[in-house]
Amino acid sequence: MKRDRKSPNVLSLVLTGVVVLVAAAGGVYLGGAFGAANQEPAPVDSDVFTDLKLTVGSQFPDVQLTDRNYDAVQTGKLLNPEGTVVLFLDDGCLPCEAMVDNWTSMVTSGVITADRIVGITFDAANKIDVIEKKYGLPFPVYADESFTFLSNYGVDGFPLTIVVDGAGTVRRVESDYRVRIGADELAAVWGR
Repeated sequence: MKRDRKSPNVLSLVLTGVVVLVAAAGGVYLGGAFGAANQEPAPVDSDVFTDLKLTVGSQFPDVQLTDRNYDAVQTGKLLNPEGTVVLFLDDGCLPCEAMVDNWTSMVTSGVITADRIVGITFDAANKIDVIEKKYGLPFPVYADESFTFLSNYGVDGFPLTIVVDGAGTVRRVESDYRVRIGADELAAVWGR
């Protein structure tokens, strides 16, 4: 039987349909997993920080962290005597990217200096370079490889921003990446 060239081949139609369905399903999956470029990161779960012990008025703890050279560093030595913003972040966390973008732009625009921001991750110290390069961070990141902030202070999610004054007292705690802490608020907290 001779096939008419003008009539579609059923097999090619079926294969085209399968390819379209697979591409559509893959787009939905990948879009949900990674988000579109103009899509906001998923909102922060309000139940994440139910046991947080880093509260306004408490002293920021002196915890041992690890720097990029695998040296031990105490958080007390990292805090700026004029005040510090501590950012808890994680590689691959979309809300963390939004939080970091905000603070990086504040450094770039001169609202805050990089020496007044400290990043802390639960990733291993060998990932610090990766995180700093991925986000283009102008401030250092340290690893809490022993999970002290998780086990002792209830930091069990990301992102988390803690504003600490020059005396080491927690003055602001923010877990919503969409909330921007501005220059006026920092000036009021740090008394400048």
